[in-house]
Amino acid sequence: MTDEFQSKLDQRLRDFRSWTQGKRLKGCRLVQYSGVEMIGALDVPLGEMESQIQGLLGEGFHVAWADHHDLVYLRVWEYPGPEPAWLNVFSEKSLADVNLR
Repeated sequence: MTDEFQSKLDQRLRDFRSWTQGKRLKGCRLVQYSGVEMIGALDVPLGEMESQIQGLLGEGFHVAWADHHDLVYLRVWEYPGPEPAWLNVFSEKSLADVNLR
């Protein structure tokens, strides 16, 4: 891992810590996308959120976070995108109908 990448990773984790400060959160959902398809969603223990973010960023994924109904949602998608809309993330739905008939 290069020093530049490590610096960016450290900054993202500081941003996450700052964002969570003072929030009363009940849980965390990680919702992952590949292209327009939602490929999985899982519960993440609150104490493991940072390690999940660190691991995913280290693997080259994009990671963003938001709170919705006292839950943290970790939105994960592959480069180059598309970036999933938060409404799709909160409802854990694909960005397009992937079950074409």
